[in-house]
Amino acid sequence: MSRSPRMIDPDLDIVAADWAVRRAEGLTPQERAEFDAWLAEKPAHWRAYKDSDRIWDELGRMDLRALEPSRERVHGRRRWLAGVGAMAASLVAALVGYQALSTLPQAGYHSGRGEVRVVRLADGSTVTLGADSAIAVRLDAHGRHVRLRRGEAMFDVVHDPGRPFDVRAADTVVTDLGTKFTVKAAPGAVRVNVIQGVVKVEKAEPPLVAALVLAEPARRITRGERLESRRGEPLQPLQPLSVADAAVAAPWTQGRLVYENASLAEVVADLNRYSPGRIELAGPELGEMRVTAALNQDQVAQFLSSLPDTLPVHVQREEGGRVVIRPAG
Repeated sequence: MSRSPRMIDPDLDIVAADWAVRRAEGLTPQERAEFDAWLAEKPAHWRAYKDSDRIWDELGRMDLRALEPSRERVHGRRRWLAGVGAMAASLVAALVGYQALSTLPQAGYHSGRGEVRVVRLADGSTVTLGADSAIAVRLDAHGRHVRLRRGEAMFDVVHDPGRPFDVRAADTVVTDLGTKFTVKAAPGAVRVNVIQGVVKVEKAEPPLVAALVLAEPARRITRGERLESRRGEPLQPLQPLSVADAAVAAPWTQGRLVYENASLAEVVADLNRYSPGRIELAGPELGEMRVTAALNQDQVAQFLSSLPDTLPVHVQREEGGRVVIRPAG
């Protein structure tokens, strides 16, 4: 008796395909533990992975030398067959009967906690992922599309007028006009910094909303300019950068975290992408406090210890590495 096709979950299939690629190359002990934990989370994870594993039986009989684009990790991780991961994600979808492959991202990439990862796409463009960040990528004959699912990334795009390159984060779409830029999915906001060239930024309202409200015109921002997009609010220019380079626009690529009048909620969200434990705010009102600070990515513990010196808060450390930030008093 044949097994009935399982329900499609494109995000899950991409993660499963990514694990299949990683296992084929060999996992470190830490990655093996992460993989086992992921499998144990839900039965659906095991079924999706088994589908991907069957795909690898087929891929093992193919000549994959043409799929040579590699991924590099800033911290010396091994080379990666990114093109094979893209093929695996597509083949998994086909295996279970998914008919609309044009709507399925063809590759998924993510970085670990505290890791900065460099991914070279098949078109020659480069994406640098910040810690604990994730993207989905779909490249076709008509365009190149990236969805920033979490975290932040720097994009160095090979310009191709016939194949626009766009990045979507929440309700915001950033379209490359020949450039290098960063996109960050912060709590409640999307931020765009342009390091070189020009980008177009616009809201991507659902069709029903777009039909009921006056659409905001797209904005073009150029080298050194920044912009913030909040759901339901107009696009807001930010103070331009005096020097437009990666060290200023994306200090995390240089191992630094820099904040100027940032919300504590954003700072905590970032620190959780670098800290081995979990940092929490005792109440949402604490998230509105403002922070100006600069620290190395390995100085999270020191920063938390000094936080009560600048804000009316108390930092409480609990078992299991959990840290809770509470109001002082």
